[in-house]
Parts: sequence; C-alpha cells; structure tokens
Amino acid sequence: MNASIYWGLGALAAAVSLGPSAIAAPPKTDAEVQRGRALIRRSIARHGQDRLRQAAVGFSFRGTRYRMTRDRGTFRFERWTKGTSAAIHEILGNDGFLITVDGRPHQLAAAARGARERSLNSVVYFASLPYVLEDPAVRPRAQPAADIGGQRYETVEVRFAREGGGVDHDDVFRYWFDPKTGQLDYLAYRFHTNRGGVRFRVATRHSEVSGIVFVQWDNFGVDDKTIPLDALPALWGQGKLPKLSSIELDGLRVEAVP
Repeated sequence: MNASIYWGLGALAAAVSLGPSAIAAPPKTDAEVQRGRALIRRSIARHGQDRLRQAAVGFSFRGTRYRMTRDRGTFRFERWTKGTSAAIHEILGNDGFLITVDGRPHQLAAAARGARERSLNSVVYFASLPYVLEDPAVRPRAQPAADIGGQRYETVEVRFAREGGGVDHDDVFRYWFDPKTGQLDYLAYRFHTNRGGVRFRVATRHSEVSGIVFVQWDNFGVDDKTIPLDALPALWGQGKLPKLSSIELDGLRVEAVP
C-alpha cells in the first residue's frame, strides 16, 4: 500500500505511517519554506515526537480504543469498536485496510469502506501532531507572526502536494507555535467536503507520556469556508466561534517497539 494516498483532513500521509526518516529530504527551496520546515522540526523536538518513529501508542477517543504502531518503515493503525452484536477490529497497515467482525474478515461497499478508513486516518493524524508535518507531501511556508490571546506566535501555513497529497490535497492548514518553546498551541484548517467549513483548535493540555507530548484540543468553527484562516484567532478571542467539540485522548500509553 502507498501510505501517501491520503492526506489533509481526510487521512494520513507517509509521515504518519513511515515517519520523516523513511523518505529522503525534499529539495531546497525559498526562505519561507525553509523557515516553515525549521519551525516544524523544532516543534517535533519540543514534543519529543521523534520517538514516534519506533513506538506503539494506545489511547481511547470518545470511548473507542485505538493503537498506532510505527517501526522503521512499517506501520499499523488499529481501532476496536462494538457493534450491536459483534466486535469490530479495523487495521490499516502497509498492506492495506482490513476490517474483521468477531475475528473474521468482513467486506464493505467501497463508499462505506473508504469512509471508515478515512475516519481512522483522521484520528491518527490529529493524535500525531506535530510529528506528521514532516511528510514529503506537506508544503509548509512560514507566515507573519500573529497575536493570539495576548501572546505572539510563529505561524506556518501548510498545503499539500497534489501528487501524494490524497483526496483532500486542497485543504489548507495554519499552525501556531510558541516562539520561545516551539510548543504547538493553536491550529486552523479549511476543508471542502460536505459543503466545507473552517475549524479552529485551541490546545487545552499538553500530556506527556514516556517523554512524548500529545496535544489535547477544544474544537471551534463554522461551516463557512469563505472565512480567512488568519481571521479565526480574532473571532475566537471575541467569542464569535462556537465550540463544537473537545478532542481528548484518554488513557495514553506508550510502549517501545523491540
């Protein structure tokens, strides 16, 4: 399986699966791109997430159990759910996507299968930030610094290459990093599926487990994709963005991969 099939909001790229070390560095380009890459690299180091290249991480999200395992070029992402009368196990790995029901392989229609795969990808993607931002499909570019909540933040815009960028390659993201520490505190994105919209996420907690920092979020937004991403911090500060949900990873645990 080509792990770079999906990116953006709907799924993961090779950074999520194989990790940044698995693929040769992209060619040098202009100063804003180089600055964007440097800010991302600093943030990954700040969060201790280089350890994700060879680790198994388990957690629960909204009552559902997940596990993401990476090991020097191999990856395996799993989700366990309970149906009305059966146990469902979904596995995404180098060889593709598999669903089992009570331990037996189960076939779904293509649309339903794709939706479940993208859903699993999306949870793993956001649970792996900022680590996944070094994928070759990512096109980062430093933007002018922004004031959020009375503090100055470094800003990085992220777009995705059409080739290797997946079905959501035209999604656009903003990430805001603390200039003193490199910590990721805010993000925003514009998406186009289901008529589109914008989202703004505020870090509520940075949870450290076995030296790796995972970000917990509150999620704000509206279903209006015409709003500029750079306007979202001010709208949030003015109380004009409704809170939609909380993104909490519960029971985080990290195991070394031998």
